[in-house]
Amino acid sequence: MKIVFVQPKSCLFAEGHFWEPVSFGYLISYAKQFYPHNEYVVRSAKFFNDEEILSECEDADLVGFTATSPQIYHAGDLSQRIKAPKIFGGVHPTVEPDDAFRRGADIVVKGEGEVAFKKILDNPKKALQQRVFQEPLIEDLDTLPFPDRQAIQQQRYFELTLQNDGVKIASISSSRGCPYACTFCTSKAIWGRKVRLRSAGSIVSELEELVGMGLEHLKLNDDTFTLKKERVYEFCRIKTERGLESVPWSCDTRVNTVDYDVLKAMAEANCVEIRFGVESGSQKVLDALKKGITIDQVRTAFRHSRALGIRTRGYFMIGNETETREDIEETARFIEELSPDIVGVSINTPFPGSQRYKEKALQGIDWRKVDLYTDVEGIGQQVWGNEYLSGQELKELQQKILEKFKNKRIPRFRKEEYNTGVKK
Repeated sequence: MKIVFVQPKSCLFAEGHFWEPVSFGYLISYAKQFYPHNEYVVRSAKFFNDEEILSECEDADLVGFTATSPQIYHAGDLSQRIKAPKIFGGVHPTVEPDDAFRRGADIVVKGEGEVAFKKILDNPKKALQQRVFQEPLIEDLDTLPFPDRQAIQQQRYFELTLQNDGVKIASISSSRGCPYACTFCTSKAIWGRKVRLRSAGSIVSELEELVGMGLEHLKLNDDTFTLKKERVYEFCRIKTERGLESVPWSCDTRVNTVDYDVLKAMAEANCVEIRFGVESGSQKVLDALKKGITIDQVRTAFRHSRALGIRTRGYFMIGNETETREDIEETARFIEELSPDIVGVSINTPFPGSQRYKEKALQGIDWRKVDLYTDVEGIGQQVWGNEYLSGQELKELQQKILEKFKNKRIPRFRKEEYNTGVKK
């Protein structure tokens, strides 16, 4: 049996997805435990045009698409031209399965995919009759084999990150699920609120495998890597014990899950960057977003990170519920006060799977025209306003803030910065 996995384009103006499709890697490595003789092929729109993707699918027995809301259009366009049964998974099909079927899906997998994919392979004909799969979550993530990096063509992504960032970067998922209830987030639509953590030893073993492939920087892509501090300490210890202390790494986390001691351990284990989701400089807005953090926690996390020599990336968002022009100006002042090394400012977008989407009950939106950070002339981007500001006003405010902090846009990594360790 031949199965082709397709990673579609995200937006009208995007070539394809930038980061490697780790989810496909997990599906393939899991399936190989039961069906090692199947042929598994991955095609990303980042590297292959439509005709090349369609050509690969001509003799496929099954074709799997992952799809966020912006990706669903390209997935649908391709699926209409593919004869083999199509499986759609990801956030958009999970939240809007009927839309996935309208666009050409024969089977929809809601939520986590490994167990469902195995059941589809067990009996494809029966799967086509069942149509929708949603299986219980895998409790022990250490039982999953590492993603199949060869199948997802990791080396091509190394080449891409080397070109764009100056080093070979790969990402690792060390957990699934988030206990927080941020109104703008779609993560829980796939992984749920219950947190499942891989062991520190498992993470480091996967890191060893990637180092052997040429990795120069590890990107931990969990929603909140520091949810359990004991695991962070253990990760740092094992990483050092296995001779990987010089391998630089970065992570996403929250300001309320770090303190000086855990940040110090991370810095000593060569954490070179932390990406904090701050969202707003207004406590009123943070509370409306159900962010679960305070302004003082933000100040403390950035102060400690800077003192320890860890580069900070601050993600901010405007156009939030209850947010006024004055609140956005307060956020701009807060960015100046924090002085992150890198600043990102997006506009709150009610993607399917988020609480705001449910509240807005949006229908008929062209998600291809949605991009969180950039402005491309002639695209006619969709930007949502709120009760105080129009979409156009928000776009102008976003550009004003980005222009003010244009010297804090995403830089290339520099290898000479990596082995400096914690500041004394």
